Order: sequence, then structure tokens, then C-alpha cells
Amino acid sequence: MAAGKAPISPLLVPAPGRGSLCEQEIDTPLGTMVGIADSAGLRLLQFADASKLPAQRVRIVRWIGRSPKLRYNKQLKALKTQLAEYFAGKRLRFSIAIAPIGTSWQLRVWQGLLHYGPGETVFYKDLAQALGRAQAARAVGSAVGANPLPILVPCHRVVPKAGSLGGYTGRPWRKQRLLSLETAADKMESTAEE
Repeated sequence: MAAGKAPISPLLVPAPGRGSLCEQEIDTPLGTMVGIADSAGLRLLQFADASKLPAQRVRIVRWIGRSPKLRYNKQLKALKTQLAEYFAGKRLRFSIAIAPIGTSWQLRVWQGLLHYGPGETVFYKDLAQALGRAQAARAVGSAVGANPLPILVPCHRVVPKAGSLGGYTGRPWRKQRLLSLETAADKMESTAEE
């Protein structure tokens, strides 16, 4: 493997579909989210009002070869519990198997996002450099924008150098709330460890 390139976790390789594809809505303090999962892992977690949701759902159905059933499975039950803990400030990291569907470049960028901890931010340009493609900030931005697992694959932690929050599939106000929530929870966790 070339130096400077982040390895792709087996959890981020688009595993073939296994078992029933299930879909559920999950209420959060930032609005309703839609989760889709099969036994390979969580395929999608998106805000119900996101304009990208219909296209992301179609991509999953085409890849898997079947439509989701409206019911919970093991992954979606765990997701509901862990999201509640996250929004309550009791959890900073998730332990749910994820299996997003994307290009090799997208998977590489999404893997790179997992290296940044709660409350931490990174510039698009710096993420591109960490991935060994310093001139690819726009390509990184495109992959970040296509992330089918906001919050779990923390695209809200990527910001432009201009000093603004930048865009966010779930709307910028949600990005601000997620960063604030993580910063507060991280401080509480650090204080508890001392």
C-alpha cells in the first residue's frame, strides 16, 4: 500500500446484499431520519427531508436487487438505541456494522472521515492531503456530499477553509448542532476520565 493512503476498513467495502433489506424511520432531536440495513450492515442513514434521499434509496435497491421492507432488523434496532445515546451525550462512537455503497474513491474518503474524532473538524484540502491527493479538495467535497451515512460517517466534521460551516446534506444548522453536541459530550467524557 502506498504511503499516506488510509486503508479501507472491511466495514466500508460495499458488501453484497444479504438477508432482508429493512427500512425504518427514526426520530431524533434534529428531525426524522431514515435507516436502511440488511445483515451486511447499515446501508443508509439520512434525514427524511434530505433532497438526496430518493436517489440514495434507488442506488441501494439497484445494488442489492430488492426493495426494503418496512420493519426493524438487528442493525436498525441497534441504530435506534445508539442514536438516542448519541443525542443524549452518552455515546460518541457507534458500534454498528456499516456497508455503504459507493465508488472506490467515495469509500476511501468515507474511511478517511472515520479518523476524525468527535468535536474535531478538518478542512477539505487537509482531508485530500491526508488521502494522498492534495489537489483533490473538490473531489473530496463531492464524495463527502454523497455520504449515505451522515453522523456515523461524520461528514459534518469537514469544513471549508473560508471559516464558514459549509454545506451539509442535513442543512447547515444541523451541522452546527452536531458539532456542538460532540464538543460538549467530548468535554464531559474527558472530565469524567480525569
